[in-house]
Amino acid sequence: MDLKKYFNDVITEKRNQLANIEKAMIESESKEERTELGETMKNIRSEIEEAEKALAEVEEQETEAEEKAKDDAEEQRKKVLETYAQRGGVPISSDAMAEYNKVMEQRGKDLKEKRAIKVDTGKALLPEHTGNMLNDTFKPVSTLVDIVASENLNGGESYKEAFVKSYAEGGITAEGEDYTDAEPVFDYAPMNKIKITAYAEISEEVKKLPNINYAAKVQDACLIALKKKLSSQIINGTGSEQITGVFASPIAIDAAKDVEIEAIDNNTLNEAIFNYGGDEDVETAATIILNKKTLKALAEVKTEDGKPAYNIDVQNRTINTIPYVINSNVKDFAGASAGDFVMAYGDPAAYKVVTFSPVEIMESTDYKFKQGMICFKASVFVGGNVIKQDGLLRLKKKAEQ
Repeated sequence: MDLKKYFNDVITEKRNQLANIEKAMIESESKEERTELGETMKNIRSEIEEAEKALAEVEEQETEAEEKAKDDAEEQRKKVLETYAQRGGVPISSDAMAEYNKVMEQRGKDLKEKRAIKVDTGKALLPEHTGNMLNDTFKPVSTLVDIVASENLNGGESYKEAFVKSYAEGGITAEGEDYTDAEPVFDYAPMNKIKITAYAEISEEVKKLPNINYAAKVQDACLIALKKKLSSQIINGTGSEQITGVFASPIAIDAAKDVEIEAIDNNTLNEAIFNYGGDEDVETAATIILNKKTLKALAEVKTEDGKPAYNIDVQNRTINTIPYVINSNVKDFAGASAGDFVMAYGDPAAYKVVTFSPVEIMESTDYKFKQGMICFKASVFVGGNVIKQDGLLRLKKKAEQ
């Protein structure tokens, strides 16, 4: 059995499994599933590490066997020289033969005792190796894309989501008079189809590299690029040849209810909580959407006695137990201009993304065949809009007085 081949095959198979799990983690919308996949990845990395250790031991044993074979060859060479001299060849002086025998005896002794010997010069100090893991960067996409409402309408061209705009109030009616009108007011949130694309190239040499599956990572990068653009559109899409973002002009949001804030202070969260929702209740199923720098500003707010005004739990992603979502497409308060939106507060499911096609990732070697380049392209058709009347409250920076 070829142990080197066996362990190499094991390592290759485990690396392929790792690449597939990494892709599954990117595509997964479930926090629990991503946690389980993370544990699986940890176990597979341990298996790869053990297989690499075993492979190194096999290679070391083979190296020792080769050294022994060299030692045996030197002994044979010595015998050949002696026979050559005995048969009348070019005379070898006794001093030269004695020196040769001395060197060979010491070499054999060093090999036996596993001491270092010089067998060649002029070689590089260390062979060049490539790691078998591709270290990823930080989280590239806001989790906002995972918590908004979604619906698959493959093959569709456009879509309208109906929502209740308002309810009427009953009246007191005298005998014989008409009843008070009480029809609810309905409206529709339109979602027109847009195409989001991504494109990447790698050389055929890169794809054939055995250590890391770069090609799979490039395909994952195309999918990430689509999600990053969608994340941006959910916030800032204009609605004109783009989806309608929260900070655009959604039909379901009354701009007159936008809240202006002068500073990030002790009352900022209260401004969001108590201005959101209807007049009859304080809504609790809500999330804060903000920039990371604005979150830092909230963390730095202090009460009069010097304690933090907000209990920010970065592990569970909450501010005073209220969930928050970081999205870099929301402007941070300090860097925003007067009138810029700096936060949104409400139910993420009040925004819906509709996919009119599945994500398609295609690979081609035709376009740049002569250059030996492999091309990847990814595309998806989507639409989006706010689908609940004032389902998200927008907070903007107030002009300084």
